[in-house]
Amino acid sequence: MQLLYVDESGNSHIAPNNTHFVLAGVAMDAAYWKQHNSQIENIKNTYDLAAQEIHTAWLLKTYGFQNKIPNFSSLDAENRKQAAKKFIQSELAKANPGTRKNITKDWKIISSYCHLLKTERADFINDICHQFSKWGHMRIFLIIVDKRTYKPTYSIYEDAFEQLISRFQRFIQNVSPNDYGIVAMDNNQTISQKITALSKIFHSNGTKYANIPNIIDTPFFVDSKMTSMIQLADIVSYGARRAYEKPDTALFDLYKPRIDSIQGKLVGLKILS
Repeated sequence: MQLLYVDESGNSHIAPNNTHFVLAGVAMDAAYWKQHNSQIENIKNTYDLAAQEIHTAWLLKTYGFQNKIPNFSSLDAENRKQAAKKFIQSELAKANPGTRKNITKDWKIISSYCHLLKTERADFINDICHQFSKWGHMRIFLIIVDKRTYKPTYSIYEDAFEQLISRFQRFIQNVSPNDYGIVAMDNNQTISQKITALSKIFHSNGTKYANIPNIIDTPFFVDSKMTSMIQLADIVSYGARRAYEKPDTALFDLYKPRIDSIQGKLVGLKILS
């Protein structure tokens, strides 16, 4: 059984400051799931991030408050958390309603990471990448959409999904024609119904590129907080968007060897433009 974990980076609608949308899939043999999940959880534990969700974009941001707290870098993890919480509370107390809302929203996400310096958060993401880049059976699929020029058939998200599911099907056929695949996606309520309906069409009529006899059912939508494997797809999609939008290939180069390839050709990478 092959498992495909899917997540995206960027908005699938046109936005002036966001030129690319990336849909990423991380495929692995189900027989290795428990082993690999433990490896990722062990890295999280090392950074005091046990049971925390990986939001790559937020992890790699600069947290200005860390530079405003005296001797922050010399504190231990618990005291960093307390100092950060105290600082944010003081900012909330003097902020106007609009600013208070934004601070509260951001703090809800970064509070789990506030004990780590930016360099430590980058090390964490790099350690995760180095770990899964060693999983020889794992394959990465990337659909990168240049929103400035691409004209979608369905929608940008749905077109990317059609490409992704077609490439996953071909991968299964190439690796083990009698095997099956299951797709798990982050529970994005704005897209789940469309993707479910589209998947049913693909099962009946095939995609534009392939029939999908080896793929079971429609995608299963799960809470990304609950599974580290979808969080790997978050890292992969973020790294690809940075590579094609900035460009910044630091993350992309770490996992590039795991992109599905045949005789040196990256068949797991498709650019829609």
